[in-house]
Amino acid sequence: MHAVPNLNLIAERALRRAKAEKQPLSPAKSRTLYDLARAYVVADKFYSGNGILVMRFLEKPNPDLGGATPLSMAITSPAGADAVIGVLEG
Repeated sequence: MHAVPNLNLIAERALRRAKAEKQPLSPAKSRTLYDLARAYVVADKFYSGNGILVMRFLEKPNPDLGGATPLSMAITSPAGADAVIGVLEG
């Protein structure tokens, strides 16, 4: 199993507080994480579980995404995550 990279999508302090208070993440943060997870799972399958290649793909600007990084697209909106998945499944 590969280490999960720290993407700083949620401030560490806010995450600790939410855990301590047993509070769910905001709907917006939950959606962002869900969209990233969808794209990550497809990338993980595409790269046969090689986390280094997955992160390289997510962090490298992609011409099929107008030069944006797949990571930035995946955390922007559900449509962005769909676009990243489309590149991988294309």
